[in-house]
Order: sequence, then C-alpha cells, then structure tokens
Amino acid sequence: MNKTWIIAALAIFAAALFLPRLFSQPEAPTAASQYVTEVTDANFEAEVTNHDGPVIMEAYATWCGPCKSYKPVYHQAADAHHNEVKFVSFDGDLNRGIARDINLQAYPTTVCIKGKGADRKVTDSVMGALPPSKLESFIAACAAP
Repeated sequence: MNKTWIIAALAIFAAALFLPRLFSQPEAPTAASQYVTEVTDANFEAEVTNHDGPVIMEAYATWCGPCKSYKPVYHQAADAHHNEVKFVSFDGDLNRGIARDINLQAYPTTVCIKGKGADRKVTDSVMGALPPSKLESFIAACAAP
C-alpha cells in the first residue's frame, strides 16, 4: 500500500509540474525597433563617433533579467523619438572595448553621448532599467543642445 501512495503522489507531482507547460502559450518575441542600431567594437566609430547628433546607447547582457524587461521600453522610446536622437544598443559582455570606454558598471545602463568627432563624450549615464517616464526625461535632456 505504501508503494501505491508513493507512485500516486509522484504521478500527481509530475502532472502538476509538466501539464501547465504543455498547454501554455509561448512568449511572444519582443518587437525590435528599426530605429535601434546594434553596435559592436568593430562598428562603434562609424555608428557613434562619426554621427553628428546626440546618441543614446543601451548597454545590456543576454543573461540580464532587467535588461530583458527594459528592451521593449527602450525600443518603444526609439520608435517615438528617432528624429531627435540616434538610438543604439550593445552587448557589454561581447564588446568589452565599448564597455571599458564608457566605464560600464552595471546592466542595463543608458548613456547619452554628445559632441563632435574626437570631442564626443558621455554626458550622462544611468544604471538600471528606467521606467518610461524617466527614459522620456533622459531623452529630452540628451536631445537638448
């Protein structure tokens, strides 16, 4: 009788664990904005340094949970404000040169870069996933002359 109870308990446990996964809907992929350019150590100069206007850059890592939740917020902002600033993002784990140049400390980080050519520099940087209202303020400050 003990074997029967153990087997029944294991069957119920297995069903409770696996049945929801069988009937759940897969997560919809996050729609990426056409206005966010992925930059690397190789194309950073062409995409950021040589760009004439202000640039907002998102540093992320593929393993970072807050980065995953921040991505749609950042991409929606890019859709709304692409005429004001250029939006770029980069994987800090794969592009250590950029990470070093901006003194990356945490993921995600949002950075404003202004200036021309060799005089371009980081003018503001915020660590953590920004709520939409804070990102809007950050964009406005970066877009201002």
